[in-house]
Amino acid sequence: MRTAEVCASLLARRRHVHRSNAACRARAHLNATDLHLSRGGRPVLPGVDLTVSPGVRLGVVGENGRGKTTLLQVLAGTLAPDAGAVQRRRGARVGLLAQESPPPSRRRAFEVYEAVAARAGTEAIGLARLGLLPADAAHRPVTELSIGQQRRLYLALLPAARPQVILLDEPANHLSMTLVEELTDALATTGAAVVLATHDRRLLRDTGGWPRLGSDPRAGQALDIECIQWILGIQSW
Repeated sequence: MRTAEVCASLLARRRHVHRSNAACRARAHLNATDLHLSRGGRPVLPGVDLTVSPGVRLGVVGENGRGKTTLLQVLAGTLAPDAGAVQRRRGARVGLLAQESPPPSRRRAFEVYEAVAARAGTEAIGLARLGLLPADAAHRPVTELSIGQQRRLYLALLPAARPQVILLDEPANHLSMTLVEELTDALATTGAAVVLATHDRRLLRDTGGWPRLGSDPRAGQALDIECIQWILGIQSW
């Protein structure tokens, strides 16, 4: 092929990619643009562009302190970046299971669960029927639950809120192997987009078919998979 034909082919491909990316952004639940955030003078998010489209699955792995938790918090809107912005599609609901649980409520667990379901217009399945908490724990104030029981309650609140995007930060913490397997099954069938940060070997194994990213601010690479665009200095694992 002659040089002119090669150049024409590359330009046509670039225009196609640009149109595809624009279409992805238009229907995406979340569009993060040029996110910057530093801690102690060290860049944690050194310019992140991320598009989360419907049904996307993304696993985020890497050493502690590489920005996984920070990114999920920024995407959820619980942490403001130093620069850049996250645009959320009108009406899009984003659910975050944080690594650190919020201060526990004094309300009974089932009351917290039913309130979340009511706000989302969900016909709530009984909390005890989900199998995450025994009936006696579901009727106790959240302040009286163990750390593990609180974690399982917050996990139950996610589907009750009917999110279009689920952000999971170390969701396997305080879960039994059986519950981790059930979580994996639930993630495989949900219609929501899922961004998962975890070190749990079983969960990593069970989600081995997902695009998996390992963050390294020094790498300066980019990955584009199914309308996921991430420029975080990443390495594809």
